[in-house]
Amino acid sequence: MNFSRTTGGSEDKDVNKAGKVIGYDILRFSFNPKTNTASISVALMTKDGLLYGSLHRSNGPATRGTVTGGTGIFGGATGTITAKSNKNGTKTAVTITYHT
Repeated sequence: MNFSRTTGGSEDKDVNKAGKVIGYDILRFSFNPKTNTASISVALMTKDGLLYGSLHRSNGPATRGTVTGGTGIFGGATGTITAKSNKNGTKTAVTITYHT
């Protein structure tokens, strides 16, 4: 869903490698055409709580960011997020490393 020419949002079901649903996420993204970069805010909901983060994308194969907090078992979480899309751009593997 687009909110403007340079901002939008989306939601998605998150699955593990076996295809089992592990949670849901919502994204808010904005694009800066002058610098060709994107900023993404994300919230991941699982049965154990919410995990928040932000990512920044520039030219390159992976998008990297930080875990900025959470609720439930994710309360006070910090860490890193790495997202990498497949060659077709149809799937994205996300690795989240966090500690509380």
